Amino acid sequence: MKRSYPGAEKCADEVLADWEITAPPVNPFEIAKKCGIKVKVDTSGENPGFSGALIKSGDRFGIVCFSNNNRGFLNFTLAHELGHYHLPGHPDLLFANGRTQHLSRAGFVSSDEHETEADHFAAALLMPKRFVKQVLAKAEPGLASVRRMADDLGTSLTASAIRYAKLSPDPVAVVVSEGDKIHYCFCSVSLRDLPGEIWIRKGSLLPPGCNTLRLGHENTREVDGDTLLSDWFDGAPEAEVYEQAVHLGSYGRVLTVLSSDDSIELEEPMEERMAKYFTNGRAGS
Repeated sequence: MKRSYPGAEKCADEVLADWEITAPPVNPFEIAKKCGIKVKVDTSGENPGFSGALIKSGDRFGIVCFSNNNRGFLNFTLAHELGHYHLPGHPDLLFANGRTQHLSRAGFVSSDEHETEADHFAAALLMPKRFVKQVLAKAEPGLASVRRMADDLGTSLTASAIRYAKLSPDPVAVVVSEGDKIHYCFCSVSLRDLPGEIWIRKGSLLPPGCNTLRLGHENTREVDGDTLLSDWFDGAPEAEVYEQAVHLGSYGRVLTVLSSDDSIELEEPMEERMAKYFTNGRAGS
């Protein structure tokens, strides 16, 4: 189960209000400048595996972003470091015992709760709810909405997809995988409210025969097709949803968006489905 970070979102909203940012896109470079933080984009490639760093010298701060030539991810990296700067308790913790530098792995790839909290701050800073609602009103559900968010709000495809899953009123799941293994999954509230085990453990295998697996066998960057929700989530309704998968550049990872613009009807009362779910022993698997 993904932990919620409402404090990170509230902090991001306060930063936007402080600087009177009322229209997209949010420029994290301008926010850093207003905070008196110097920003450097490092293209040397000397820090593989890290996205950025927050540096402290006396009472002054600086940020280094290790560029991967993706403007959306660069914006997210900078917003992540601004999260470490703004979030209560982060500076004291990260710079305890005389430390002067903190290296980060942004993009929801770290299991450290402070990194994850900074990721949620970055998502809320660059993609406030009110801006996301404006975008979703203009785009088709699924990958089209994710791409529209990335284009209009200046964010990475992955960060946009995760934010889309969090805020969409429709049944939506976002899965990031590599090869046949799943790294993580985010689901919308309306999807999580369905019966069954609506989450996926890290390291789980992709469903056999799913459209996403076709990317490894076909010379294409993107695939789509219908799939059953129950193929992805144990105990879920056997409802048809739309599956779209796209390569995420040089990382070797794949982004999959499962979506439906209709509510998913249950074939039998929830009480009966849950009784069968527990009787079959799936809840303890």
